[in-house]
Amino acid sequence: MLENYKKSRMGLGIMLVFLIGSLIFSSCSFVKSTARKAADKARTILSDTFYGSEEATLYDQAVDDFFHALDQKDADGIYEMFAPNVREASSDLKEKIQELFKAYPGTTDICKRDGSKAAGEYSHDSGKSSAMAYSGFPVVSGDTDYWCMFTLMYENDWDENEVGIRQVRLYSIEYRCKELYETQSADPLPEDEPLLVLTDCDIDYEVRLIGGYPYKYTPADRELTVEQVREYFQGSDSYLGFLKQFGPPDAKSTSLVSCFYTLPAENGEPRYLDLLFSEEKDQIYRAAIVNDLDVVAVEIIYDQEES
Repeated sequence: MLENYKKSRMGLGIMLVFLIGSLIFSSCSFVKSTARKAADKARTILSDTFYGSEEATLYDQAVDDFFHALDQKDADGIYEMFAPNVREASSDLKEKIQELFKAYPGTTDICKRDGSKAAGEYSHDSGKSSAMAYSGFPVVSGDTDYWCMFTLMYENDWDENEVGIRQVRLYSIEYRCKELYETQSADPLPEDEPLLVLTDCDIDYEVRLIGGYPYKYTPADRELTVEQVREYFQGSDSYLGFLKQFGPPDAKSTSLVSCFYTLPAENGEPRYLDLLFSEEKDQIYRAAIVNDLDVVAVEIIYDQEES
């Protein structure tokens, strides 16, 4: 796998990524920190040249390789994809791979990540560089939805044994939601475990994937149409006004800055209204239509910056 990475690298062999982490559950300080690191790397080693798509290609290829091996039940193949130093430090990695096979019968029907939305960590000093990308994304196998956190170090001039998969966490979406919404009761996860399978979970609420992320979902007894939403934003961007007219949302982010309303399905595909808002300022900044699996919005209905 590592040879495939090297073959995909472009001539200069040093890649920069202007990729800011956009996970909904990340904090603003994290995003700003990632942006600064990416910008610093840009100014230091790439000048006016942009290679952002290269990281996305490497990351997506690593994910493809991993899930292909998982579908094939190729334990040796998965083991070799992890960085040599990770394999050396983990005495039970092979046992964890067998646990993964039991928890994830396969095959992989949908793996909806977007490498351009990956976050990263980068170092550059005295002509040497290291780069790591990580992201979370939904995976669908049969009738079961999963959530995967995948971390890849694709470059390390100081130690080639660090290059490869650093960590994979495969969740059921129920487990992921419990971790996010019930932080006080959730057991802390070991940070140094390279492979974690987290699927056993008892919850008493529905979970849905919305805009590519898992959310606690409480359906309301109403029918909200896109036409009603468009009409509302012709006269107001009040969040409290929206709640008064249409009722509470079906799902809300743990950061309490975005919420979701169910819309009529289109061609059999789920549709949701995604509102980015400030309750304190009583303002909706952005309204978009999203589906269940894609991070990128299907359509922007309202954007304060463009209004």
